[in-house]
Amino acid sequence: KLPNLELLDLSGNDISGSIPSSWSGIVDMFSLNLADTGLTGSVGDNLAGLKTLQLVELKLAGNQLTGALPDPWSGPQVVNLDVSRNSITGSAPGFLGNSYLRSINFAHNQISGPLPLEWTFLSYLEEVVASGNVLSGTVIPQDFTKLTSLRTLDLSYGIPTASSVPPLTFFTKLTTLENLNLAGLGYDTELDANWQDALLNLRSLNLSMNDITGGWPYGASSGTGFPSLEVLDLSGNPSFNPYINDLVDRLV
Repeated sequence: KLPNLELLDLSGNDISGSIPSSWSGIVDMFSLNLADTGLTGSVGDNLAGLKTLQLVELKLAGNQLTGALPDPWSGPQVVNLDVSRNSITGSAPGFLGNSYLRSINFAHNQISGPLPLEWTFLSYLEEVVASGNVLSGTVIPQDFTKLTSLRTLDLSYGIPTASSVPPLTFFTKLTTLENLNLAGLGYDTELDANWQDALLNLRSLNLSMNDITGGWPYGASSGTGFPSLEVLDLSGNPSFNPYINDLVDRLV
């Protein structure tokens, strides 16, 4: 027994099987990393044995977990959750009652439907990574503009149906964003002229592997540029014509 254990990192080992139910007795554990350990079985069953723990961080990435995430959420009340690179299906849970959640990463699964409206009540939410899924419907609720702590949003290669892809103009409303990844979503339009004025905090912008047309727009108040931008990826847009000198002039 390890009654005083607070942090357990077994990532990269081969433990296979499911999380033992006896782990529910490690009541002081606040961080558990079981990424890339060969876990199998239902994600709901694996989480059931952890729901009594006061975990702050839970990493189950890179395993062979199946089924849907429990909704209503019956897992531990975590702050940082990473279940990426599994075979999880169904829709994303609303996480009602998990008000301190800051980071959600379910990239590269088979999660469908929209991002839940309930997430707009997660006032501390900073990061959503949903790339490589099969999201559909109204993927991002309009009320996501209420998430004043949101810093990172990654939807790349995660919305296979063109009619479900949010218009580029929507993202100008998410003014707190620092990292935005919209790669591989099939955009075939020009960039919105207000981007440079609205997204002043943006540090990283990935619009690669789309079909964006035109050139780089001036902001509504010409010359503002992106004062915080450090990384810009526009590769794989054959119809985009940036005129490189003009692009640099507009970014500085």
